This record gives sequence, C-alpha cells and structure tokens, in this order.
Amino acid sequence: MPVILKVRGLPVPQGSMTCVGAGVTIRPGMKPKANHNVQPSNKEALYAWRNQIAAACRVAKAKYPSIGWIGHDPVAVTCTFTLERPMTVTRDWPSVPPDLDKLARAILDGLTAGEIWNDDGQCVVLNLVKAYPDTAPFCPFPEDVLDVPGVTIRLSDVDANRLI
Repeated sequence: MPVILKVRGLPVPQGSMTCVGAGVTIRPGMKPKANHNVQPSNKEALYAWRNQIAAACRVAKAKYPSIGWIGHDPVAVTCTFTLERPMTVTRDWPSVPPDLDKLARAILDGLTAGEIWNDDGQCVVLNLVKAYPDTAPFCPFPEDVLDVPGVTIRLSDVDANRLI
C-alpha cells in the first residue's frame, strides 16, 4: 500500500547555486575561495518548500505509525506536480520551467529532512508529472492532480519482482 502525501503550495525547484562571501558574488566560471559560501539561488523559497514537505512527512508518520517506515529499503516515488495555469496559456501541459528534475531534487531532500528514509539514494524508481489542474484525466494517477498548486507524493515499497 503506497503512502500518499499531499503538499499544497507553489512547488519550488532546487537547482542553481550561488557562491557568496567576503562581499563578493561569484559568477559562473569564477572559482570560489575558502571564505565563500555556496547556497541555492532561491534559498528562502526553497527552504520553506522543503520544510512544508518535511512537515507533511511528520504528519503521515504520526497518522500511520504501523506502516513501518522505510529504513534502508528501496523506494519507488511518484510525484505529480500541479502548477497554476497562467490566464493567457492555452497549451495542455506545463512544458515550460520549472524543470522536473529540479522540482524532484527539492522533494527528495524534503523527504530526507522529514525522515521518511535515511537517504534519498534509496529512491530506485522516480516517476514525475507536471500538470495543470484541468489536465488530470491524462495523468497516470488523475486523483493526484490537485485543484491548487502543490504536489502529491506516492511512496511505494519495491520488492525483487515488482513495484507495490
């Protein structure tokens, strides 16, 4: 039985890093010095988003204590990101930034912070979908598309022969 987490809020990608320190911003191609600090370029929004994911993990663990949290076992993760459709957009799918791989990084790190698993390296299957609220019928799990921006995260056990 999968564990399903629903987190409402604007999904935030985890991607570009900025190096700052000693009053200097390091630009691409420049080498940071020992007194420089590397941090996400969208640090505040990213950390708030990952904290929301970690909080959803804590709620799920309290609600379902008998699930036997994952420990070191392999895990399959499916994330359905619901993005707000801009008023002028007529395309069916959000085939524009943010990139799915950057959205996934934030989710996996948020699951680690929420102590769902010991390390995000335990994720051996990763399925990702970006959708608008009205594209739900075309998604693998239509019920996972939210009516507002956010993400639905499905965590499943993986056994030797099949995904559960």
